[in-house]
Amino acid sequence: MITDLFRRAVLTAVIVSAAPTFASADTPTCNVTSLAIETQQGEIPITVEVATTPETREIGLMNRTDLAPDAGMLFVYPPGRAIALWMKNTLIPLDMLFIDDTGIIRFIKHDAQPHELTPVPGPNGIAARAALELNGGRSAELGIEVGDRIPPIWAEVNLGCEGE
Repeated sequence: MITDLFRRAVLTAVIVSAAPTFASADTPTCNVTSLAIETQQGEIPITVEVATTPETREIGLMNRTDLAPDAGMLFVYPPGRAIALWMKNTLIPLDMLFIDDTGIIRFIKHDAQPHELTPVPGPNGIAARAALELNGGRSAELGIEVGDRIPPIWAEVNLGCEGE
């Protein structure tokens, strides 16, 4: 118990020092990194928290009251799955971008509303390797569209996560 609390405290301290605008003590994450979304207008840099374990994906951006404009959370899943997200206990509107194994954005849900329990993109999900959540309306502001690309950082050997 104390070891687990100590590990969480250390992890939180590291995350807060790396990205103080969107990490909190009750939000476990695996890694903070940056990625570039390749759009028709050029590359858009985003700082993301990477969630690759069932626990970090389950918590996601729940209970957060804000998210920096250039920040988001990248949910990475094992290959060969249909995924869907919802807004349970989420306090801010979000855009949800669903990304295939090659990094192509296949679906965007604009402005998903707080506390909405309807699965996005639908009850059967969508074949995707990852999903990126940004502030609601941000993908339209930045000109991000279906067909744009996010280099597949999930292909990296170590995203800094354990347990999967």
